[in-house]
Amino acid sequence: MKIQENRTILLIIAFGIILRLIDIARPFSGLAKWNEGHYSLTALNYFKYGIMTPMNEYGLDLSTTPLLSWAIYASFNIFGVHEWAARLPVLISGIISLYLVYLIALHLYNRDVAVLGTFLAATAPGIVYYSRNVQLESMMTMFLLASMLFLMLFKETYNKKYFWAAVIYLALGILTKYPAAVVYPAMLWIWFRYKGHLREHADTTRLLILLLFPVLPALLWFYYGFSATPSTVSWYIYKPEEEFWSIKLAGKALYDAVFQHIPDDLGKVIFYPLVIAIPMIYLDRQRHMPLILYSVAWFVVILVFPNYYINNYYYHFPSLYGFAILFAYYLTELKQFFRDYLSEIKLKNLGFGVLALIFIFNIQGYYSVFHSFYSDFTTVNETEPYYSAKYVSGINTGRDPVLVDLPNTMFYAGSDPEYVRPGYIEEGIIQAIEDGKYTYVVLYYVGSPDIKKALDEHGYKKIAPRAWKRYD
Repeated sequence: MKIQENRTILLIIAFGIILRLIDIARPFSGLAKWNEGHYSLTALNYFKYGIMTPMNEYGLDLSTTPLLSWAIYASFNIFGVHEWAARLPVLISGIISLYLVYLIALHLYNRDVAVLGTFLAATAPGIVYYSRNVQLESMMTMFLLASMLFLMLFKETYNKKYFWAAVIYLALGILTKYPAAVVYPAMLWIWFRYKGHLREHADTTRLLILLLFPVLPALLWFYYGFSATPSTVSWYIYKPEEEFWSIKLAGKALYDAVFQHIPDDLGKVIFYPLVIAIPMIYLDRQRHMPLILYSVAWFVVILVFPNYYINNYYYHFPSLYGFAILFAYYLTELKQFFRDYLSEIKLKNLGFGVLALIFIFNIQGYYSVFHSFYSDFTTVNETEPYYSAKYVSGINTGRDPVLVDLPNTMFYAGSDPEYVRPGYIEEGIIQAIEDGKYTYVVLYYVGSPDIKKALDEHGYKKIAPRAWKRYD
């Protein structure tokens, strides 16, 4: 029986791997392309500047934590500089997270919920996409799920190795991305209310360790970054050129999360039935509290940083795993309800039908929401994506100054901020062209008539479909 159980979960995880391998080698275009360029740039520049000097489109950038870019750098060293190699650490994190979902659900509920929850997490559109996209969320989620699992194991066995594993993985999660600290309420609930008994004196010390130690590595990195580049780190946290917070912004961010992004990412066929199940989940809330606290915590991030969420619509990503397990519990309860009315064969057929329906809707949701984004790089005027950027990188042996629009373009056009710099928005690009500092201009999008006018007026001639060179 155990072999059969292991085979089932391994098949589900293998299926999840197959889904995530689709287009893993695609160029850095589409949804969250900025992130993919940003973190891959940082890793690529480690070859020149070293792993303690993260360089990207901002120049020296110590505003974000280094674990993901270090992992990408290791992947580049092993496999070479490829898009799929940049995504590999994220993919591995996502696959491990699937097994962690299985184990957490197994400890909180039973095997049926664990298997079904893993299937839902393996096929949910947004989990598939973001768990192999170059950004921080997948690695952070893996560490947080591992920390929750090991703290549960500690409370069940009182084996101190599980306690230290929980502390270390929580520290790694926060070091991957600072907002990971929002899971503390879930961790504290597990500490005080999950199975097992506390031993007052010893556990007071351990509780202090659990509360304080995990934030220390992130605080040390923040101190290092703020000491070296105070203006960049301060700007990253609070951008004065943008409205930071208002009731209107918080309301819009919450609306976007609940009515667009979470349904898209979890899959509408999962999200809306889960909403209907909220009263049932609430009635048995003590049993579900670790997952409720873990999942709802990310709404705090959305409400505290609404403008960031509106522009970066994936901050809720870790909550999707919790929602998947909760919905799996709801489905297994429905199965028990129908057991009184249907034969075992009919019940099994109904279950397979429901899973098939969920999978079909998730595939449709994935294609309509995500595929349209990563196919946005038209090849109408280029033989392949980023042909112009690669062409300029190849001919620019003298490392003459290059102006690009976005970090993802910068990755292909030379990557080194010593001579490649982004203009970001149209006004910035035009101003940089008018300043006359750049020999080459390379754009992800062809550009507006105003950009083309500025290029013509300042002596730039087209040398590739999306690249220009200035001739004095």
